[in-house]
Amino acid sequence: MSKLPTTGPQTADAPTPEDAFHEVAGLEERDAEEDAHLERKPHGPVLAADGTPLKRRLNRALRMQKLRAMALIAPLLIFVLVTFVMPIADMLFRSVENQIVPETIPETVAALADWDPDSGEAPAEPVFRALYVDLVVAEAFKNHTRLGTRLNYERTGMSSLLRKSGRGVKRKIGTDKLADQVIAVDEAWANPATFAALFESPEVRRGLPFAARTWDRWRRMAVEAEGDDPDAVQPHDMVYAA
Repeated sequence: MSKLPTTGPQTADAPTPEDAFHEVAGLEERDAEEDAHLERKPHGPVLAADGTPLKRRLNRALRMQKLRAMALIAPLLIFVLVTFVMPIADMLFRSVENQIVPETIPETVAALADWDPDSGEAPAEPVFRALYVDLVVAEAFKNHTRLGTRLNYERTGMSSLLRKSGRGVKRKIGTDKLADQVIAVDEAWANPATFAALFESPEVRRGLPFAARTWDRWRRMAVEAEGDDPDAVQPHDMVYAA
């Protein structure tokens, strides 16, 4: 009897039905083990030894680490802010901010609002009267040099002009000439109590606003810049001018 021809050599690694049965049985065992592990897993959040949730303890520990890190870099951060950032910010602010002029000569700035610098004419008398009061106060507080430095940025020569004007305030325009003329009319004007009673009236302050502001500025100047008692000394000539 002749043998049937074969299609090719048989190999030992070819899959058999028994291999399939074994693979299915292994999958069933793994599924059973996973189900048993899930049943043993506790329900709810995982707790630490003291009973608090473990997640909360971890978050607290992370916050403490961040705080410690911030505390370590805080001195360096403050040093950089104080020595570098703040001076640069102040310099940039001063490059666009110009409060020195209105703070030093407020009455003059207000009086110049109605003057046209392109008219070719000098300012009116109220401007010079306001400048007189502002210069006296600025010289007493030694702010005229600071004003000159700021104005010198805009026009060369203003710094020397303000220094020269400050030296001449007491020598030339602070000689009580107007005060003598007013006192010659009535000696009561030599008494500071007369002015105090005058400017206590709201009606007078509304009717003579420039004079009232000048009186207030002189009292502050007498106390803070000259160390005098404004209730015991004769007012400055600028009060009489105002």
